[in-house]
Formats: sequence, structure tokens, C-alpha cells
Amino acid sequence: MERHYSYVVSDELARQMYMEIFKKILFISNIFLIGIFVGIFSYLKLNELVIDWQLVTGIAAVIISMFALFTSYAVTQQTIMHNKLSVEPFLTTTAECMSSKVELIIKNSGYGLAEIIDLKLHQNNKVYDWSNQDDINHFIEDNKIHLLGELKDDYKISYHNIGSGMMLQSGEQCELITIEIYKQKLINVDELNIIKDTLVNDVHSVAKYKNAYQEIKGYSEI
Repeated sequence: MERHYSYVVSDELARQMYMEIFKKILFISNIFLIGIFVGIFSYLKLNELVIDWQLVTGIAAVIISMFALFTSYAVTQQTIMHNKLSVEPFLTTTAECMSSKVELIIKNSGYGLAEIIDLKLHQNNKVYDWSNQDDINHFIEDNKIHLLGELKDDYKISYHNIGSGMMLQSGEQCELITIEIYKQKLINVDELNIIKDTLVNDVHSVAKYKNAYQEIKGYSEI
């Protein structure tokens, strides 16, 4: 089971979306320009005024230049947005079972680098700062009873301290905590899955991170 709390779109989908927006802008611009010409021509005809084609041509040139400038700006903004989406991180937290151990991990399934600024785990109305050693120790002690009460000392818990400035490349993951059972006769796959499901359901993460553009983003499971 995975929990996704960031948003990313594929390059192809983003390109199609921007092309549709660009087509709509051009269509509306052309309709508006035609409407202006028809309005000016109708006004002159109804009032039996002499049409100064030199003036009309000048006005048309100004209008076309303004629409060209607007279109150029819109395309530039869409290109910037597309470039940002193409390097946007996609953070996921999940718990996994592997042989005789369970891991709670955070991974970056997006296209770009994520620089983690802050990561906190919430469980049973308690907050654990994952860059603070005391908080990590408290989390482990709390879960020795919560998750592993019947196993006594037949397990080993390891962790990865995630401090501010840690980088997660695209496709990279980091184990927040690993629970390894080294007396397998005391536990079966179903029991490992219970521990995994408990981590997924009871532990919720809140994080702040920077993308490649140094924009501060965040996700929350609360």
C-alpha cells in the first residue's frame, strides 16, 4: 500500500495540455480581431463615413502586435510551467515486507531532485521530528510495545536520520525505519503484514522539501 501526496504529470500529457491551451488562445485572439474589424467597418458604413484604409491598417498592425506580444508571453509562461513539471519530485511513503523484515520508506518517484527540509512522523497524537535523535529514540521505544510487544527481544530496529538538506534523486528511496526479525520461527508472513499495515495506517508523515527550482513544497498525510 502506498500513499501519494505530491502531484506530477508526464511530459507528454503536459505538452498536450499546453498545446490545447495555446490553440484556444490563438482561436480566441483571431475571433476577437475579426470582431474588431467587423465592428469598425460596420460603424463606418452605418454613419456613411469615408474609410481611411491607412488608419485601419495602422490600427490593425497595433492590434496584431499586441496579440503577438500576449501570445508570446502566454507561450513563455506555459513553457516555464512545463519545465517545472518535468523536474517535479513525486514523494511517496510506504511500508514494505521483505523476507524477515519490515521497512517504512520514503521515496521519490518523480522526475526531479527533492531536497528535504523537514520531516515529521505523527502517530497516536504524538509528533516525532525525524532529524532529532531523541524523537527517533522515543518513536522506537513507543513502537516496541505498539508493534512488537509479543516478540520481546527477538528483533532489531535500525533507522535513517533525515536531516535538513538531504537529497532524494529521482527514483531514489530512503529507509526511515527497518524492523528485522531474526528468529523467524516466532513470526510468519501474516504477522509481518500486520506490522506493515499498522505502520501504514498509524504513522503519518508531514514534510517540506525544495524542488530543482528551489520552490518550497510540502505534503501531508494528516
